[in-house]
Amino acid sequence: MAYSMIEEGVWRMTTSTDGPRLVVLGGVHSNERTGVEVVTRLREALADGKHNKPSESFLVCQSTPRHARLYRWLQATKVLTDPAYILGGGEPVTTDEYAEVCGAVGICYESGQAQDVSRTTEVVSSVVDLLRDMGMTPGDPTGQPTEHQEVYEMTQTILLSNAGFAYADGAGQASFAPVVKGALLGYHGTKPFRLPLDGVLVFPKVREHWAVGKPVGFLARRVSVVPPV
Repeated sequence: MAYSMIEEGVWRMTTSTDGPRLVVLGGVHSNERTGVEVVTRLREALADGKHNKPSESFLVCQSTPRHARLYRWLQATKVLTDPAYILGGGEPVTTDEYAEVCGAVGICYESGQAQDVSRTTEVVSSVVDLLRDMGMTPGDPTGQPTEHQEVYEMTQTILLSNAGFAYADGAGQASFAPVVKGALLGYHGTKPFRLPLDGVLVFPKVREHWAVGKPVGFLARRVSVVPPV
C-alpha cells in the first residue's frame, strides 16, 4: 500500500488491487483529538516502508533483582543486557547506561520501529502501573506484572567492511530472530559469515543507515529466565 498527501492532514492510500473505497474522517469537531490520532496512526500503520515494520517490544538494561523489581511492570518478555558495552564499542553511551554510572536504575523500553506508535497506550499504562507499585502515584496497579522475562546478553558486533555485507535470504529482518551456531547469516563481500554460537540477532539496521566501519547488527546469547519478584 502506498500513500500520497493531498494537503496537510489529508492522505490518499492506494493499492494495485481493485476493490471498495473507504473514507476515514478524524477531527470533525476540532476539540476532539481521538479521531485525529486514529487517522495518524492508521497512516503510519498502513504505509509501506522499511521504517514501519512491526517488531516485538523488549527492554535494554541490567538484569538484577533491583532492576526486575521495576521492569516486571513493563509489558515485554525479553531483556537485553550489555555488560561489556558492546553497543557503545566498549564504553557506556546510552541513557540507561549513563543512569547506571550515576548510581540510578536505567531501563530502555524498545517499543518498536521508529514510526510505529501502536504501543503508545500499552507503554503509558505500564509506566503508570510501575509508579503506582512504587507508591509514587495514588492507586493500585491495574495490570499484571510480567510473569517472566527471558534474559539475553550481547556478544558481538557485525561490522560493515569495505568489502560490503549482505544478509542471507530471510535474515536481518527483526530483533530476536533466532540464529544457530554454524548457520549462514550473510556475506562479508564474498566470504560467508557463519554464526559462532546459538543465540539471536538484535538491532539489525536498515540499509539506509549502513556505513563502513559501523554496525549492521549485533548478536546476543540467551542467559536465563528471570522469575517473578
